[in-house]
Amino acid sequence: MKTQLGLFRKGSANLWMSVTCDVTMAQYPNKVDQFSNLNSNLICINLIQSMDSQFVLRRADLSDAEALAKLSERTYRETFVEVFCVGYPEKDLICNFRSSAGPEWFSKTIVDSHQAVWVIEDQTNGELVAYAVVGPAHINDIPRPDLCSNLDGALNHLFVQRNCRSRGLGKKLMNVILGWLEEHHPGRPIWLNVWSGNVKAQKFYTPYGFITVGEANFPVGEWTDHDFIMKRQPNKV
Repeated sequence: MKTQLGLFRKGSANLWMSVTCDVTMAQYPNKVDQFSNLNSNLICINLIQSMDSQFVLRRADLSDAEALAKLSERTYRETFVEVFCVGYPEKDLICNFRSSAGPEWFSKTIVDSHQAVWVIEDQTNGELVAYAVVGPAHINDIPRPDLCSNLDGALNHLFVQRNCRSRGLGKKLMNVILGWLEEHHPGRPIWLNVWSGNVKAQKFYTPYGFITVGEANFPVGEWTDHDFIMKRQPNKV
């Protein structure tokens, strides 16, 4: 399992402020000057509203399996090959995609009642631009003596397409992910692996209560990555 994502924006409180300010200015046109300093903020907020309507978060279904496999390969290559320049042999990448991120793998995961797959779809073209996979934690994936297989929860995959990062998509996924894991693994820790060189991702998870508790080797074909293990105790935000 491997997780990665980009920056995220502020929450929905700003959207409420945008509506309130627009109405106030319309009701009191003689006081427009008092609101002039809000113009730049309102423009930014309105852009955020447009982005919110552009991207839709939903549960994946079987018809998404092929697109998910393509998105998984694309985002993995963007992140680890193009950005971090990890020197994976091509044969190891292909082996990894086929075994743990191919259409068959996603199909099995989508119909597994113990796991959940979410996608974010770009409404302008129908393309998937981000996804996440969660389910029960397994000690074979996360070698920690304090991990309870099948009882604890795990964030297995979280990737956002590079040209769609810094738009709050990672945050949207995290909000639904944590709710699902807390419902299906109540009172249990949540685990994830993250590549040791991806400091940005590690910092992203920290505000959600994840802390680094160990290290692990993550196989990519015959290649081995050095990962950090992060853990979130129950009821941590």
